Amino acid sequence: MVAHRDNLYVMRNGPCDDFLRCLMDCYNLTTAQWTAMPGHYINSKGALFTAMIRGDSALTVKHMLTLEYAIGAHGWKPRRQMKGFPKSGSLRTCLLRLPKTGYTGADRTALCEITPASNWSPFVDARF
Repeated sequence: MVAHRDNLYVMRNGPCDDFLRCLMDCYNLTTAQWTAMPGHYINSKGALFTAMIRGDSALTVKHMLTLEYAIGAHGWKPRRQMKGFPKSGSLRTCLLRLPKTGYTGADRTALCEITPASNWSPFVDARF
């Protein structure tokens, strides 16, 4: 899951629980609505689950290759491929707790609580 502006993008398994062809859902914090993004996203070696946002781009790591996607209103579009990853130690794993169903929307700052995962390490394994 990654955040971009007021959207949270969540990857999920594709048809027949296929984790290599993922589907993406978008949760808008302003409207509190879920949207299914069109198309399938290739998740080779779990690259989509290690996405990082920089500006209007999503960077994913696949072995020693960084794939860049342009984030648009209707999905992510592949932009370019680069060798390596721009910042070592910059991947973080977090758990996100979504609000309970009785949430009124009065305080947007209390909408979600991000908690570091128990296995989080500030160091990235260089053996991708």
